[in-house]
Amino acid sequence: MGQRPSYDKERRHLRVKVALDVKFTCVEAMERMIRANALDLSEGGMYIVTNSTPKKGRSVMIEMPTVNGSSVKFTGSVVHHRTIDGLPHGIGIQFDFLDESARKAVAEIVARSGEG
Repeated sequence: MGQRPSYDKERRHLRVKVALDVKFTCVEAMERMIRANALDLSEGGMYIVTNSTPKKGRSVMIEMPTVNGSSVKFTGSVVHHRTIDGLPHGIGIQFDFLDESARKAVAEIVARSGEG
């Protein structure tokens, strides 16, 4: 919290640094949920640190905590893998669709993380 929010020229949404415990799995396989940590979040996507790297284009189901202690589930697509630039191994996820509760949960976390 209190991190500076950032915009990239290519991004449409405010991106903030976070430390969120999330779970995800590939939609095609629907295997066990993998615990991971999200390092940044926007209303358009997130970056998840993980050694499990689904192929680019794969759909993933994500479970994310909300500010009130519950959780929301939604889907996204893997848009990139990052293994360079001094960042931990992980995947960039673009959200496919956020229902109202997921959209609200993401917006609340972005707003709180962007303060300060």
